[in-house]
Amino acid sequence: MDPVLGIGLIMLVGFLGGRIAARLGLPSLTGYIIFGLLLGRSRLRLSNQLKVP
Repeated sequence: MDPVLGIGLIMLVGFLGGRIAARLGLPSLTGYIIFGLLLGRSRLRLSNQLKVP
């Protein structure tokens, strides 16, 4: 998967997770964290493609 597409997908899912958490009466940050952990770099196999110095 293209790294830019993967990062965009993580951001979109995080945003939606924040909205879902807010509807449940939780802080948006909780949704960002939960969905970020569920769909992180390792799930999208981006860790081998991104070169971090």
